[in-house]
Amino acid sequence: MTSALDLASFQCIEMAIYDSSNFSGGTTWDLLNGPSSYQYFTGSGFQNDIKILELYNGSNVLIILSFTMITVNVMGTPTNVNVQNATLPAGATKIIDLQANHADTSSYGSGTLNGKQGQLVWGNAAAGTGNVYISGYR
Repeated sequence: MTSALDLASFQCIEMAIYDSSNFSGGTTWDLLNGPSSYQYFTGSGFQNDIKILELYNGSNVLIILSFTMITVNVMGTPTNVNVQNATLPAGATKIIDLQANHADTSSYGSGTLNGKQGQLVWGNAAAGTGNVYISGYR
């Protein structure tokens, strides 16, 4: 279900809820905002682009987050590897304002910086209790 965007007002993009008892631990990265994490939306990632990303760890385990998966060549075999980008301690909230330090006059680009539609978030942790909540705002 894709909702119409009202570009003149504040909106929350669908919230994903991941049950921390599903974490596999070890070297396994679990997709936190995949199809089974949404109540109404059945896709992966965010339905629309976002300006603010909010993550709340309502579980009892430390989570290592990844926003990037790369493919590397391991002994001639292409292998997907997640880049460890951040940690999210138990009970913590992380808010990433994607536009906070973005200037239209920057030599790195101009205009508005957004989180992309379809952005995936992975987590690595031991199985825990409680949920992880991911919301995007625009």
